[in-house]
Amino acid sequence: MGSAGKVFVYASDANPADVDPYNTKPTTSVRHAPTKTIRPVLEALYKRFVPIQRDSIYVLEDDIWGGKGRYQDAWEMNDEVEWTWEREQHVLRLLVSSFGIGGSAPSSVPSSHVSSHVSSHLSSLHDEAPVAAGVAPGSNPSTAEAVLRFRRAVAAKLGVSDELMSRDEITLPQAYSKYLAYHEAREKYLKLVNAKRWPLDPVRQTELIELFVSKTTWHKSYPRAFAHVGRFPDLLQWLQEVKEEDGGPSDVEIWGELKPSYTFADLFTWLRQYFIVPHLPLGLPGIPWDS
Repeated sequence: MGSAGKVFVYASDANPADVDPYNTKPTTSVRHAPTKTIRPVLEALYKRFVPIQRDSIYVLEDDIWGGKGRYQDAWEMNDEVEWTWEREQHVLRLLVSSFGIGGSAPSSVPSSHVSSHVSSHLSSLHDEAPVAAGVAPGSNPSTAEAVLRFRRAVAAKLGVSDELMSRDEITLPQAYSKYLAYHEAREKYLKLVNAKRWPLDPVRQTELIELFVSKTTWHKSYPRAFAHVGRFPDLLQWLQEVKEEDGGPSDVEIWGELKPSYTFADLFTWLRQYFIVPHLPLGLPGIPWDS
């Protein structure tokens, strides 16, 4: 992404479903280079826009406000975000909402202590036993806390590692590993459900996808690209990171040029040379997802 970008921030006490970002004037805006995930944006806004420290945070995704929880939960989950291109710049829209938040606001955490606070919070999640229904212990847990706990409980039951769940910048082979891990987890989950041995609440397809990447990134890129790579042994070996000394192809042999990294755009271009136009397979037919 280029360097030009702007974050429009809307503040409201109305139901998020009633907040129209295209016909409502933003409360504030900040310039920010486009990012893959939400965390850098949150950190940039922490001191500039105080309500973000206490209210619920939403991101506009496919014209729907997607809830991210309060600051610490959104910071920890660090979901991927999709910037749009408007008027010659990248745009991200955030809603900071007090709708449905009762009682006193939680104490603010100074930005200098954010990392240590989150580390402590994360350690407590690792130490506690998974909660079967995704409900956090204690009174009035936020939705984001419940989502995070349920996500970790599901990951533990399906053997999904923290590395596969990371939202850090990844290479194309690492993305392929996530794609394979998703299908492996999916198969394991369905087997447990069919054997009536799944101990937690039912898992929707979107929830399983979001163990690995955001649903937007998944549907935009992963099935469209990786569903086809099995037809090409050399490309498959490259994605599996088979070393050249073990018979694997070099970067130049696959891509025709040497680059620091390769992206989904490179892969789509590569597939099109073989007259494969990546489409959007959403999964195998007949799979009983409770979507």
